[in-house]
Amino acid sequence: MTKRLCFRLIALLCLLPFGLMVLSSFENPSGGWGVEQYWLLLKTPRFFTAFWNSFIYTLVIIAFNIPVSLMAAYAFSRFNFKGKWPLFSLFIIIMLLPFQATMVPQYLILKGINVIGSPLAVILPNIFSTFSVFLMAQYMSTFDRRLYEAAALDGLSDWQMLARITVPVCRPIIISTALLAFVNYWSLIEQPSLFLDRQKLMPLSVRLTSADFAAFSGAAGVVFSILPLILFLYNKDEIQMGISNLSHGGDGGKTKGGLRGQKRVLTTFAIAMIVATLVSQKIDGYLLTEVTVYPCNRTAPVLNEYTLVLPESCVADGMIYTVTTDTYDNISIQVEDRRAEIADRQKGYVALNNYLPGDALVVCHRSRDIASGDRIRIVGEAFEK
Repeated sequence: MTKRLCFRLIALLCLLPFGLMVLSSFENPSGGWGVEQYWLLLKTPRFFTAFWNSFIYTLVIIAFNIPVSLMAAYAFSRFNFKGKWPLFSLFIIIMLLPFQATMVPQYLILKGINVIGSPLAVILPNIFSTFSVFLMAQYMSTFDRRLYEAAALDGLSDWQMLARITVPVCRPIIISTALLAFVNYWSLIEQPSLFLDRQKLMPLSVRLTSADFAAFSGAAGVVFSILPLILFLYNKDEIQMGISNLSHGGDGGKTKGGLRGQKRVLTTFAIAMIVATLVSQKIDGYLLTEVTVYPCNRTAPVLNEYTLVLPESCVADGMIYTVTTDTYDNISIQVEDRRAEIADRQKGYVALNNYLPGDALVVCHRSRDIASGDRIRIVGEAFEK
């Protein structure tokens, strides 16, 4: 009884951080309690871009990693060849090395094949995971080799043995490995941070701590945790059986009802995220501030002795706002503010001591108040000739 109580207390302590995160997601940035964070999340399409980046990276990695690891593990457990154990020992050593030890070689290789900065820089190194090979090889090493001998007598080739015998029997460890790999790759931080150079390509695991999501960090963390939780809750028996090597056959305890329930929940979650993504993009389009701009290289009718002369409407509360490219994707545009150094005024124009490039665009009229970093949509040129 005492042991069971201790285990329950430990379980509650492990759940405490997640519970606090869920609780914080209902704390409104403006004060009080409610769902304001989730509303702010829905109005931020960059959150959903990062979510789908994580989803695509993880899905592609696992789709290639599991078959490659399965074939490698089958070779290690099924055949005896020269250098087998030194090679397998090397796999274990590589598995134990931290990312920091292999970071430079990975970078040099990826740079050599010219994929740095692209999604392949994250996907390629993780396809060939030594951890997955180790888990599956250990599981297969307990097989009764007479199964293979009987299959060989029946005329099955090695590929047929792999497909008809090994894969069905290894179902628990395949599911366990896939789920452990999912959690690992869903939470990638170091590789995307080092090998990607555009924020638009970053997975949600990296973007969670960005300033863009600071106002709804609790809600972002909850949404980020939903998919791993669903997969774990519906596959915890397979994880336990696969890791503990307690089962080498059957369906791993998974019932058809359980499979249907998992598919239904995952489908519902996927549809909800797709709808939320589309709604977010629509809302974002309405929320963009519309502006008209004034080119700095246009010659003003007065104050010609000054280099930079702008209409007074381009100077708001002593500030000027210039149009810049957003570093997030190098496509969308935002504004950057700076203090206006006014030198003279004449007939609705203002001469400034500020320096701006000749091709710079300055915001003149706006549909609402703006601040540095706000994204905008240009609807025309102010005071067109």
